[in-house]
Amino acid sequence: MKCGQKSDKMVGVAERSDLIIDTHSVRTGAESVGIPGSCTTEVLLERYVSLIRLARTGSLSDPVALRGEDMDVLARATGLEAEVVRRRLVSVMEPVA
Repeated sequence: MKCGQKSDKMVGVAERSDLIIDTHSVRTGAESVGIPGSCTTEVLLERYVSLIRLARTGSLSDPVALRGEDMDVLARATGLEAEVVRRRLVSVMEPVA
C-alpha cells in the first residue's frame, strides 16, 4: 500500500493499541496525527515518530522504542521490508546537529 491509500485495520498485541494507517491519519489509541493525501514514505515515517512520541511520552523529542508489530504495519503500508523501515525510523529519530 502506498501512503494515502486506505488500509485495513492492522492487528497488534492485545494489550497495546493497534497502529492504524488510513488515507488521512496515522493513529493508535486516542492519539492521531494527520497525513497529506500525497505524502511520501519519509513523511509517513516522520508522522509515525511524532505519533508514538506523543502517545508514549507526551514529548516530541523523547526517544522511543520501536515495536515489531508497528514495523510490520509500516512495512505493509510502504512496501518496504520491516528492517528497512526500522533503519529509516532510527535515522528520522536522530537529532540533527
